[in-house]
Amino acid sequence: MSIKDIFRKKAIETEEEEFIQTIEAHNRNKRIRRLLIALIILISVISVVVYQKTRVYKGLKIESSVEIQDGYDSKYTGYGDMLIKYSEDGVSYISKNKTVWNQAFEIKTPLVDSCGDYVVVATQGGTDIYLFNKKGLVSQYESSYPIIKVKVAKQGVVAAILEDSNTNYLEVTDKEGNKLVAGRTELTSNGYPVDFDISEDGKKMAVSYLYVSSGVMQSKVLFYNFSDVGQNEVDRMVGGFNHYAQSVVPKVEFLTNDVVVAVADSRVSFYSMKQKPELVSEEEFSDEIEKICYSSEYLCMVFKNTGEQNKEEHLVCVYNTKGKKVMSEYTDELYTNVKIIEDYVFTYDNVNFTVLAFNGDKKLTYSFKEEVVDILPVTYRNFYVVYNDRVEYVKLR
Repeated sequence: MSIKDIFRKKAIETEEEEFIQTIEAHNRNKRIRRLLIALIILISVISVVVYQKTRVYKGLKIESSVEIQDGYDSKYTGYGDMLIKYSEDGVSYISKNKTVWNQAFEIKTPLVDSCGDYVVVATQGGTDIYLFNKKGLVSQYESSYPIIKVKVAKQGVVAAILEDSNTNYLEVTDKEGNKLVAGRTELTSNGYPVDFDISEDGKKMAVSYLYVSSGVMQSKVLFYNFSDVGQNEVDRMVGGFNHYAQSVVPKVEFLTNDVVVAVADSRVSFYSMKQKPELVSEEEFSDEIEKICYSSEYLCMVFKNTGEQNKEEHLVCVYNTKGKKVMSEYTDELYTNVKIIEDYVFTYDNVNFTVLAFNGDKKLTYSFKEEVVDILPVTYRNFYVVYNDRVEYVKLR
């Protein structure tokens, strides 16, 4: 090989090395840019989260308003991101800026429940049942016996506890009113049904019973499954727990389709019920329960503080669906109504309104200029404020 060829070869190798180094530098710069972008995004997300967690709101901004009639004797309940207005004279579906439909009827003591697209209205002590969706009336029918309580599932399945002299009945119907399940329970055996709830899919039910054994008041919670799992069980009952001696269980609720909470006067129990019930978590307490509210994620319980270590009048405790306590805060600033939405607790009366974070921080302290009937949260920042003559959709600012 000539000297000229040797120099030519070295020149080519040098060019290849420089090219490789250029490619490596380019790739290295791309990786650095990606890391920087990811870091900027992470810092931005953390900043937004921290800002939202630490932000204190100054007031309310009205997004829209709807005039209402006959609001003085009416009650309200949330319905998705809208609301339902009801009274002895009828029911209305109200959106953010208009009344979508009205249905007139005469019901002395209306019972109302909603799930998904469906709302059920029934007569307490009567037999009338009305089922609605967002378009209006779906069906109207009568139960076999007088109604104690009623619930609806997301497909329009309606479950009701009925009574007749010394017998109670569990009756489940489809959205047309056709009976799917019908069972009876004698007061001398299971006792008197205090509360119940049906799962979102309409296949499971939990019932709290009160009974007397050997002269002592007792409670138990029984679980029913209306799917194939419960078809070979007596009355489709797939499990029960009777460790509530000398107690009353006034509230049972499906927080999710598979999680049931039972609140007694001395303990709270969390059950998993994918098919059959299993006790997951339980906590006993001695303080008096003042208020209970819940969402699909949390159970909130307010206790009257009787301890000597803290001077505040109330203790607010929030549990997640696994029964883990995520909030335990003492406060004096608690009003007539308490509701929970996302990671926040709303408390309000006719004039005062406070939003509490789970760490006890006050996100908003506000006084209304006129009397408020109710507040119905959609998110913790967006909610309805109900007055006697109108409903306002507002936002925290």
